[in-house]
Amino acid sequence: MTDDFLRADRDDAVQALQDILAALDDGSQGRENIREIASRAFTKIACRRMGVANPEIPDKPYHVMIRLPDRRDSVKCWAKRVIAVNRDENHGYAFEGPFLAIGTTVSLPRGAVVLIYRLSVVASALLYQVADSDTGLAPITGSVGKRWARDLMGPCEELLRRR
Repeated sequence: MTDDFLRADRDDAVQALQDILAALDDGSQGRENIREIASRAFTKIACRRMGVANPEIPDKPYHVMIRLPDRRDSVKCWAKRVIAVNRDENHGYAFEGPFLAIGTTVSLPRGAVVLIYRLSVVASALLYQVADSDTGLAPITGSVGKRWARDLMGPCEELLRRR
């Protein structure tokens, strides 16, 4: 798990403890709310860890642990979390965002767009979207050949717009 993931769990637990202490200060009326406060905090943390939506806050993106593929027999291979598309470029730099380490496990928000590029005999690129903890990366579309970047710009922009 990433530090951000663990930090969010810690922050939620601290907030729950503060709410419980405030409820104890309210006397007998507040004591009845302690079970509800603890249950709400546990649900929030568990939903984040499992990568499912919390019904209390459906719009909040939850992170999913994703295993990126290995390099295998590619000459060149990279992955990137795409956050924007620059139409002025016509190669990999058209897809703006941080690079992800190939062959590692990363935590990404559900709905994030991931591009994986491979060069062996020919260039190929696949566009994925982070689904949930069961399916991980859901393939959206791909392209092979020299025009792979131009081919994927439109679908990538559409995915980013829908997020």
